[in-house]
Amino acid sequence: MNWIFGARTGFPFTLWDCTSGAYYCMRAIDPVGISTNANGNTATGNPNEYTLLDLSKLMPTAGSYTNPKTGTSDYGPYPSNMTKRDAFRGPGFWNVDLAFSKRFRFGTNYAAQIRIEAYNVFNHANMYAIAANADLSSYDTITGWKDGNRRIQLGFKFEF
Repeated sequence: MNWIFGARTGFPFTLWDCTSGAYYCMRAIDPVGISTNANGNTATGNPNEYTLLDLSKLMPTAGSYTNPKTGTSDYGPYPSNMTKRDAFRGPGFWNVDLAFSKRFRFGTNYAAQIRIEAYNVFNHANMYAIAANADLSSYDTITGWKDGNRRIQLGFKFEF
């Protein structure tokens, strides 16, 4: 019997504001201090889509900074209340895989092995954030989807 337990914390991502950027996007301005954990699970009404983080409190600040010399947000000096790089975290992940195998020998030169492998034994669907939507100029929420299903496979191997 073999098993593997895998777990990790949520992956980091940055919240951007591309409203006034000509070539580069600056990080979003956060005067209200929103939560940095994108781990909500409110259904949006679309199939397998969930709201993980509501950005509507930051929408009034979108495009509020522009450099007076260039008229864009490509260059600083930037405001001190910008969000930090990789300050936001998506949902965590965990999974358990399990395998049973038995080897039978036939004489000195032959053997057979039977295996049953189960991936995602508990049929747990993990939440994944769509971090590509982390731009205040285009989106007011960070959404995600659930994915993961149990897979079982049988195997037979003959050695000669």
